[in-house]
Amino acid sequence: HADYSSVDLGSDDEDANHDPHDAADDPDTETYWARNDADDPGRAPADDDDPGHAQAQPSKRRSKPVLPRKFPTAEKRLTPRKDFSAIYMDVQSQATQLEREKFEYMKANDKDARATAAALNIRQAKASLVEKLVASGVVDPETIRELVSIAFEQD
Repeated sequence: HADYSSVDLGSDDEDANHDPHDAADDPDTETYWARNDADDPGRAPADDDDPGHAQAQPSKRRSKPVLPRKFPTAEKRLTPRKDFSAIYMDVQSQATQLEREKFEYMKANDKDARATAAALNIRQAKASLVEKLVASGVVDPETIRELVSIAFEQD
């Protein structure tokens, strides 16, 4: 524990009896501020293109100066405000694009469904032909295959 009994903290009475001749301790005088500026000259104004950002000062503890953090331009730059008509046109364009994609998808889906239905119809027609051939007395598998291939020629 330090002994602070000998430290003079002053009193309010001393401020009332302040020596007006000691201009170096009076903040209302130019002498006070001249001495203050000599003790702590402050920083030179930053020669920065962007006055909103203070220039980083090197630290006495580090060998390298601390550089201000640079943000990616995409993060730093805000998109310009759009008016209602521009937003409406963007949304209308996106909706049209989605409708076009939906149409193309449905067209491809319908094409696949028609191809599947056509293959099923051909298979049913072949089965019906085989049944009729067997009912008419043709039972040789090779003869049935040959007659089916003639009836359903592949292009």
